[in-house]
Amino acid sequence: MLEFLLKYSPVLYEQGQWQWRWHPPVWQLALFAVCLFLFAVFCYYRTTLPLRRGWRYALGALRFLALALIVILLLEPVLSVSTTVPRKSSVLVLVDDSKSMAISDGRATRREQIAARLSGEDGLLDGLAKNFRVETYRFAGDVSPMSGAADLRGEGPSTDLARALEFAGRQAQQGALSGVIMITDGAASNDTDPLPAAATLAAQRVPLFTVGVGEKIRNDVSIAKVEAQRSVLENSAFEVSALLQERGLANRDVTVELRDADGPVQTRQVRLADRSTRLTMQVVPQRKGYVQYTLAVQPVKGESIVDNNDLSFLVNTRDRNARILYVEELHGWEFKFIRRAMDGDNLILLT
Repeated sequence: MLEFLLKYSPVLYEQGQWQWRWHPPVWQLALFAVCLFLFAVFCYYRTTLPLRRGWRYALGALRFLALALIVILLLEPVLSVSTTVPRKSSVLVLVDDSKSMAISDGRATRREQIAARLSGEDGLLDGLAKNFRVETYRFAGDVSPMSGAADLRGEGPSTDLARALEFAGRQAQQGALSGVIMITDGAASNDTDPLPAAATLAAQRVPLFTVGVGEKIRNDVSIAKVEAQRSVLENSAFEVSALLQERGLANRDVTVELRDADGPVQTRQVRLADRSTRLTMQVVPQRKGYVQYTLAVQPVKGESIVDNNDLSFLVNTRDRNARILYVEELHGWEFKFIRRAMDGDNLILLT
């Protein structure tokens, strides 16, 4: 009935935006409404035939509504509805291609799930191509174009959501962009906040649609970060600092192993704290040159993901001595203690 009377369906009225051809000030509209109300009351204040008070109120209200409808029509209301002209605008599809997409959730990896959604029967890309020009890119640390789901490798070293959204913002400035679709598991692996880049898209009135991939991780321990000196002296100890993160495994004991190409170097038992645990190890290199170390957490029973349990880093072990020149006008009393400490280390030459 509403579509018959008002020409359009209720859905259009819900999605549309009302505008007025004439925009008088609010105080003028309020004053005019008051005058209309007083006029409608005055018309039925005195009548030729006597009327009950209820009839006067009812007839006055009807007259006021009729006059108000005439005023609304004179203001010329306009219903603005946005529609999509087929293939006149673009949709940007950003697909996560980092290592976390190679994690298996059941029978298929996250990368395989995305590939099936993008290019299968009634795939996402084919559906979008009916109304838009589709631009597809993959992202990890950087953003690069992709021709199809077969280009996904799941080998990116990191997941930089902020850089991908900044790229989308630049694309929106260059041409008509109807929307951005980001397909990711949300496992960002850097410290850059993606919210400012998303706010830039919102300021450009480009909608952002996020599609989550993968199951919620319940029991997992991972090595988030490893820090160590890149260059150390032969037979001198250096410190390895690691950050362990857990989900659902707080207060559990795990075995952490540091190994090189020849095998285990050091093993530690660590009790996981809530969310994150800091671990430090003192290591003495046994070989010269570049040595690749791997810090690994042995899998825990019931752990959902074991691909993030290890992290490798490189250390350069040098075979030369550390040469120190000590300059002072007069030797104080502490100099003999400095000299005594240096004499105990054959790798340090003090002059």
